Amino acid sequence: MGEAENKKSKTIYGVGFVVAVAATGVLLMVMPSLFWIALPFVFTFGVRFMDII
Repeated sequence: MGEAENKKSKTIYGVGFVVAVAATGVLLMVMPSLFWIALPFVFTFGVRFMDII
């Protein structure tokens, strides 16, 4: 993957992480019993953003 593509995908993963964290927060406030539905997205986008996988 080229340098430009890497920056673009890292930006997408960063935005996805922020959106997933916000969705988790909203679910915690609105329907606390279902907040866990957003957790896989938080972890997936967070790990991809930090280039762990």
